[in-house]
Amino acid sequence: MKRPEREEMTKQKEALYRDLATGAIDIREATRRMRRILGMSQKEYARKVARISPRILAEFETGTG
Repeated sequence: MKRPEREEMTKQKEALYRDLATGAIDIREATRRMRRILGMSQKEYARKVARISPRILAEFETGTG
């Protein structure tokens, strides 16, 4: 997954924070969006950022866990 340019990343993060603060998205969607903003796969994000197993992250993002 390709990481966005710094300016685009900043815009996406601001939109993410705004959407989370207004209740437009839940924590599951916020996690998924942040992972994508960082240009990371579920496996990378789970291990490097969240420090959980990739399976747990996948279940969390989809609401099945």
